Amino acid sequence: MKSTTFGLGSDKIEKLLRMGQGTPKKAEKTPGLLDKSVLLAQWLEARLPAEAVPTQVSSYRPSGKTLSLEKLVRLPMGELLGPQASLDVLMALKDYAKSKVKFAEHNDMRDVATVVYFAAIACAWVEHRQMISSVSVAKLCQAMKTLGQKSWICPEIRTWFERAQAQCQRKKESC
Repeated sequence: MKSTTFGLGSDKIEKLLRMGQGTPKKAEKTPGLLDKSVLLAQWLEARLPAEAVPTQVSSYRPSGKTLSLEKLVRLPMGELLGPQASLDVLMALKDYAKSKVKFAEHNDMRDVATVVYFAAIACAWVEHRQMISSVSVAKLCQAMKTLGQKSWICPEIRTWFERAQAQCQRKKESC
């Protein structure tokens, strides 16, 4: 299984290695700007809970191999963002992040969940040419632009936002 740290320094990598697997934990203090990048890394390394994935999920195909639901939920959420993920997987990730936005314990966690929510939408929009949200193209483009400017966003998600912005721009020009 591929595991990434999304460009974090050795001190942050060590901190991540000491953390347990699973859903991101509540921060002990109110996180600051530096902590948002760590919270985002925790989210992307955490597993999507099995109950968040519909049992009829169509597929996730790394290297052309279809994975079962059991194996799918063992993958870090960061690996679910990509061309190999079906729309079902991306919708499950989006819905999970949306539920975390609603019930976030503090603003920084809400911000991180919002980024994951829009990253799933961006991935579906770019890779599958499908909107998995009722958000308008104009609002999606603005959200991607605003979120993409945040200094704590990892390069992989920033790339999804940039690619989605470009696609939004092409869509506007064709209207």
